[in-house]
Amino acid sequence: MFSPALSRTGPSGSWDWGALQTLALREARRYLDPDRALDAAQEAALRAWRRAGTCSGEPAPWIATIARREALRIATRRGEDGLPETYGPDADRGPAGAAGERLDMAAALATLPREQQQAVFLRYWADKTEAEIAAALRTPVGTIKVRLHRARATLAHELCSYAHQQ
Repeated sequence: MFSPALSRTGPSGSWDWGALQTLALREARRYLDPDRALDAAQEAALRAWRRAGTCSGEPAPWIATIARREALRIATRRGEDGLPETYGPDADRGPAGAAGERLDMAAALATLPREQQQAVFLRYWADKTEAEIAAALRTPVGTIKVRLHRARATLAHELCSYAHQQ
């Protein structure tokens, strides 16, 4: 990835760029194949390194967000749907990790109307704000808020139903 000569001190002291690059790669792998994930992680780490002075908190969540957005940008640019086969905190564990939970979530998402699915994807997978979603879908912000609220309520109900069936 980067050479040690690229070390930089952040607002909170010296950052462990090796660990942050590993984090960026792990995040990008949730969305892309290994080769393109490496490209996304390197781009994310480079962007973070250039803008380290603008980070006001801990660098890990900031770099994970940059890596996620870069991975989704690459996936979208290549015409893919951008949804990973495995997603969420258990994505690193591979196909065996929380497979039942992923299936439950996929089934619950499938029950949502298309407009709500779009809003959920953009909010939680693409990490967009409500204003960014509204702009992307050319819809008022209030409508996006309602869609997300209804989607969360439906998902909670569906996931609780699945849990009680088990």
